[in-house]
Amino acid sequence: MELIEIHFRKAMLNDADLLLRWRNDEGSRKNSNNSAPVLPERHLKWLLQTLADPNRILLIAEHENVPVGTIRFDRLAPETWEMSWTVAPEFRGRGIGKALVGNGTSFVAGEIQAVVKDHNLASIRIAEEAGFKKISHRDGCLVFSLRR
Repeated sequence: MELIEIHFRKAMLNDADLLLRWRNDEGSRKNSNNSAPVLPERHLKWLLQTLADPNRILLIAEHENVPVGTIRFDRLAPETWEMSWTVAPEFRGRGIGKALVGNGTSFVAGEIQAVVKDHNLASIRIAEEAGFKKISHRDGCLVFSLRR
């Protein structure tokens, strides 16, 4: 299956409502480290801090100029990043996640890790198809690594 064409742009403050909707989606919460809904005020504070943080990269993925998901990189060490992703609920099951992760890994160099809940079969498959290798299992999550 060919990757869907995805373009990335830096997240902006005016993406706050969109990101909050994706974050508070039931499916997203089920697969998140923190499954509680996030209040708008708390989310806005998080987004402001994220946009100002030089050790965090937050990107919006678009397909045909429509936002379809997001990826985030958090620097764990000088050459190590943790990658997380969310596919917009209305675009799940269409290959967006595969394109998002497959293309998104090009934004950083070094080791990229991904922590995926062990029941999240879609994200496990996405990580493996993008070339990530399972390196450990902890607290109900699989830890994957990819070296770029």
